[in-house]
Amino acid sequence: MAKSKETFSKKELENRRRKQRQEKNDRKLARKEQGPKSFDDMIAYLDENGNLTTTPIDFKKKKVYKLEEVPDAVPKNEPFFTDDAIHQGVVQYFGKSKGFGFIQDNTTKERIFMHKDQCNFDVMEGDKVSYLLRMGDRGLVAINVRKA
Repeated sequence: MAKSKETFSKKELENRRRKQRQEKNDRKLARKEQGPKSFDDMIAYLDENGNLTTTPIDFKKKKVYKLEEVPDAVPKNEPFFTDDAIHQGVVQYFGKSKGFGFIQDNTTKERIFMHKDQCNFDVMEGDKVSYLLRMGDRGLVAINVRKA
């Protein structure tokens, strides 16, 4: 007959698995002896600091907040941009097929969005224009664009 192919490490692994199964069965029997938990034992409460506890909430410690004091997750819009000064600039880019372009302001060197609906002439790149500024959804927008 051939010798057993069982090595020392295989025996140790099997013993460890057997011990773990036995411990699991012991825990299972201990839970059965205790009986089922009541509903009150299973409830967890959230305290005023956001931590889970087993003690019920004390409503005397309840804090009342005013709606105005609660910070917004999204910042409020900036006030409407009011600048009634007439600005001067040069059309830096204009795509006729797309119907929009950008003006470079002479004083601030800022690029300002311009749409063809705000122009009363055929726009070409390099045209000197005057315009009013308003705040759009994505930033400053030129309105009432006229050739200078």
